[in-house]
Amino acid sequence: MRVDRLLLAVALGSAVSVLAYALVRIAEIAMFPVENPLAMVASSDARLVWRVTIAVYLGGMAAIGGFALATRSLVACARLTKHAVLAASLALSMVALVWP
Repeated sequence: MRVDRLLLAVALGSAVSVLAYALVRIAEIAMFPVENPLAMVASSDARLVWRVTIAVYLGGMAAIGGFALATRSLVACARLTKHAVLAASLALSMVALVWP
C-alpha cells in the first residue's frame, strides 16, 4: 500500500468532516432555533455530541471513498481534496462569523 493514497484519503476525510460539522450546525440553527437557552441546559451537550458524531461518520465515509478514488487517480483525489478543504474553510468561517 502506498502512503500517498492513505494520506490523501485522510486529508479528504478530515476536510469533509469539518464541512459536515459546519453544515449540520447551519441546518440546526436554521431549523431548530432555541427560544429559551436556559430551558435546554442539559440537552445542549447532546446536540454537540450528535453534530460531532454525524461529522465523523461522514468524514469516515469520505475517507473510504477518497482512498478508492486515490487508487484510480491521485490527481483527481488531490483536486477533490483541495475543493473540499476550501469548502470546509468557507463553511466553518460562515458558522463562526454569521451564526456564532
